[in-house]
Amino acid sequence: MEHGTTGFIIPPGDSSAFADAAIRLMEQPSLRRQMGEAALHSVERFSDDLFTKNWLMLLNQLDE
Repeated sequence: MEHGTTGFIIPPGDSSAFADAAIRLMEQPSLRRQMGEAALHSVERFSDDLFTKNWLMLLNQLDE
């Protein structure tokens, strides 16, 4: 997660910071949408296809 881009990183136990972030997202639908879209794109790097492609590329490099 990237703080402020794909979500908010809140320190454990900091209920005030959590509440502030939640209120900010409730009051700013465009920010909610922007963060949601950024988060969705950020997980693409963990896709099965990309993982398999990178793994096979590494194995091929080691085999050379």
